[in-house]
Amino acid sequence: MKLSAVNCILLIALAVAVGCAPSAPPSLSLVAGAFGSLDGTGAAARFTSRSNDAGGIATDGAGSLYVADSNAIRKVLLATGQVTTIAGTPGTLGHADGTGAAARFGDPCCLTTDGAGNLYVFDEGIRKVTLSTGEVSTVAVAPPGNGVFAGPSGLATDGLGNLYVADNFFANTGTGNTIKKVVLATGEVTTLAGDIMSSGSADGTGAAARFSDLGGLASDGAGNLYVADVGNGAIRKVVVATATVTTVATGFDLSSLSDVAADGMGNLYFTDGLNTIQAVVLATGAVTTLAGTLTLRGSGDGIAMAARFNDPGSVALDGAGNLFVVDVQNDTIRKVVVATGVVTTLAGRPPDSDGVGAAARLAAPRGVTNDGAGNLYVADTGNLTIRKVVLATGAVTTLAVSTADCGTANEDPSSPCLLTPFDVATDGGGNLYVADRSTVWRVVLGTGTVIRLAGYPGNTCFTLVCSKDGTGEDAQFSFDSPQGIAADGAGNLYLTDTSNDTIRKITLGTALASTAEVSTPAGSAGVLGSADGFGSAALFNHPIGVTSDRGDDVYVADTENSTIRRLVLATGAVTTLAGVAGVTGSTDGTGTAALFNHPVGVTADRAGNLYVADTGNSTIRKIVLATGAVTTWVGVPGQVGVQLGRLPAGLEAPTGVSALPDGSLIIADGDAVLMLK
Repeated sequence: MKLSAVNCILLIALAVAVGCAPSAPPSLSLVAGAFGSLDGTGAAARFTSRSNDAGGIATDGAGSLYVADSNAIRKVLLATGQVTTIAGTPGTLGHADGTGAAARFGDPCCLTTDGAGNLYVFDEGIRKVTLSTGEVSTVAVAPPGNGVFAGPSGLATDGLGNLYVADNFFANTGTGNTIKKVVLATGEVTTLAGDIMSSGSADGTGAAARFSDLGGLASDGAGNLYVADVGNGAIRKVVVATATVTTVATGFDLSSLSDVAADGMGNLYFTDGLNTIQAVVLATGAVTTLAGTLTLRGSGDGIAMAARFNDPGSVALDGAGNLFVVDVQNDTIRKVVVATGVVTTLAGRPPDSDGVGAAARLAAPRGVTNDGAGNLYVADTGNLTIRKVVLATGAVTTLAVSTADCGTANEDPSSPCLLTPFDVATDGGGNLYVADRSTVWRVVLGTGTVIRLAGYPGNTCFTLVCSKDGTGEDAQFSFDSPQGIAADGAGNLYLTDTSNDTIRKITLGTALASTAEVSTPAGSAGVLGSADGFGSAALFNHPIGVTSDRGDDVYVADTENSTIRRLVLATGAVTTLAGVAGVTGSTDGTGTAALFNHPVGVTADRAGNLYVADTGNSTIRKIVLATGAVTTWVGVPGQVGVQLGRLPAGLEAPTGVSALPDGSLIIADGDAVLMLK
């Protein structure tokens, strides 16, 4: 794997000439997690959009649910949970009419169906999807000045050829929130209620009414619209015939009311954007909790308040007494039986799921390391957990999780209080070290014992410069640091104190908090720059990745400088190994002739090479330490998206990289862990 593409070709030719079989060229494969939007049934399907767009799902009354996901429209069969993509291509951005995968969407949201086999989507205008064929067309809007949509958050149809839009306008001169009407046959757009240049909470008729930050929109089929007035923590009713606006329910958390659905029988259902599904009886205004518990996040199915959600967004009814919910942070579609409160997961799999290979789910893993014995350890940053991956099988288990009392007097010192685990490192002696926000942890892998080595979440200052050398909990890191960690095999850890723009060192001693001595061998806290030099004279700009060659040097991905720096441990000298400070690019070359684009992760192998997760270029770069020569090893600059198989393959935005003893690479990218072997 250490051969260039040209050398690989020559080696293969030589092998053929002498009559022996050539070895397989390096290939990128999936180890665990998933990437992209995956069609499939139930838990095998994957959704990628975590945007909380109210109105992002709709039912057709004929057994199907439609979801706006990434750059595509997905269909879910309610009877089986089977997910297919009916229009657009996930991960492919654009704006073009066409049929099925030939159509292109930018950021589709706000779905509604008209009961006549058509789905309407907002995507830089009103788009129509003919469900029987997958044909996508653009619905004409009114002439300039009367047909501009600023920030739609919900769509609804009345079954009479009209579409209604909850639209939000934000500008330096004012804020306006309106309900607009679109005559589908002609594309004529008019404002039904509200004023584009004014916001507020006034009931009234037409332009006299005021809204504040609108969410989802629903029609009851009887000439009334209901809208989630998020900024006012209220649900408002609009009588279409008269444009009269009234308030039907209030008192919700101002920042959490999200989407609303009407069952046509005098009941509304809405998501609070936190953890619950609520119901409103229109006749009385009474509000009850249908499912979930406000203060408890999770992904568990169950009955009523025993069920758990994590940021539920869009909701839709199927006409048969079932409510469907986009559980945003869980990347799932949930089903709630209204009569009983029974909650089940219809499609998708929560991002914190253990499992084997593609059946496991990760959420934006940042750092990855290995123990040299066939196990990987992953800082699953989005899930606030540390995950273990058995390389031979792809089995993923959760090693450590966050606690509810993190940084408080009630915190359990024997359990990890993970605020934001950024990176992990092993020392070859059965210990795992975790770089967490303002804290460094040690996990004894054989027993699961957790020890806080340095820093303390509840003792963190919030000033611009928060850096203090010292022992154990007396040491301080900035609130967003450390973000990178490496062990040198000699009883020391090296960390990037990212927000302080410094490199920190922990001398472990007996690896107890009382003996972990923190010092600053390079950089000056609060002073950013790119200067080479000794100790505090060297300057960094948001360094993130760090690795040790298990010898005399430490290497740093100096992210905002787009350079790779070398720290000579014996002298404290910092030099720039490759790249040019402040200049981004993807050029291969030697030393300063090479260019990077915001590198994040870095690792050293046993053959004298560095590998860099060049995040902005969606590539892995290789640096030969003896010469400083930089080549692009995995991916194609500017080509974004995971593509498995032979090199160059493809990456999305790699953030972590680790070299295995056999020379293979482990890459953390998106929501997946990949292997190049």
